[in-house]
Amino acid sequence: KFTEADLEEALKHIHNLPLLGECKLKELQIVQAGLKRTGASSSLDRGKIIQKLIDNAMEHLSGHDPRTDLAEDWQCYNVLYLRCVKGYKYGLIAGRLGVGVRTVYRRMDEAIERLYDALLEIEATFLANEPV
Repeated sequence: KFTEADLEEALKHIHNLPLLGECKLKELQIVQAGLKRTGASSSLDRGKIIQKLIDNAMEHLSGHDPRTDLAEDWQCYNVLYLRCVKGYKYGLIAGRLGVGVRTVYRRMDEAIERLYDALLEIEATFLANEPV
């Protein structure tokens, strides 16, 4: 089973698909099913599936109102997106979101936790619907 630390490590490689394909998330059954369905097996193929899975899980962090930098209910999503997808430094994220750097670190921790929970939920839903 993968951990939040494994997820953090995977997020560091979100743009390096072969490396992402070697992370612990490759052991998820939903990833294995995606490989089986496509007939793919390389680390690049696994990376593409994992990247899409993370993108889907990030949607669980989205707010209710339209996304803006200052919307409180989008802060976890924004921090995760700006840090991991866009590669922004914490100070730049703080300035853009109008919060302190310490708040960005706290939101990042919260975002990782929520993303981890979302991935577990996606995997559980997949397993519950998978024919035996």
